[in-house]
This record gives sequence, C-alpha cells and structure tokens, in this order.
Amino acid sequence: MSFQAEQHAQTAAALSAAGIAPAEIARLLHIPEPEPMPGNFQGWTLTRDRDGYVRAHRKIAGRRHTLYIGKVWDSARAAEKIAERGR
Repeated sequence: MSFQAEQHAQTAAALSAAGIAPAEIARLLHIPEPEPMPGNFQGWTLTRDRDGYVRAHRKIAGRRHTLYIGKVWDSARAAEKIAERGR
C-alpha cells in the first residue's frame, strides 16, 4: 500500500469512527468513484471472478481468447490491452 493510500485509510477510519457517512468521507478525501464495469466492451464479454479480477473473453476464429484487465475496471487500460491483442 502506498503512503498516500495508507494515510487515506487512516483518515477514513478516524472519520468513520466519528460517525461520518462513507460517501461523505470519499467526498472529503477526494476519492474518485470507481468506474462501473459494463457487461460488454468493444465486442469482448467482461467478467469479474471470485477474487475480484476483471477479465475479457472473446471467440476469434473459433478459439476462445481471454485477457486479464486488472483488479479494478479501467476502460482505458482495457482498450489498450485489446489493441495490443488485436481485434
């Protein structure tokens, strides 16, 4: 965990103990809302496994291809990974 993330976690814990709502804590600490993961992206089907990892699946020429996107959904990273693999 980075130093900044650790400080955010400590501050969030202190604010939570003071009875402040989680949405208000996120607003105060300027924590961005996570981008919602769509079910389909550029023709690839997206899934999140039990461990929380996002993967994209697609059949190309009768074979199933799987791309690892990451622990957090990020459309820019997904587009980059899909471009690397080729359509």
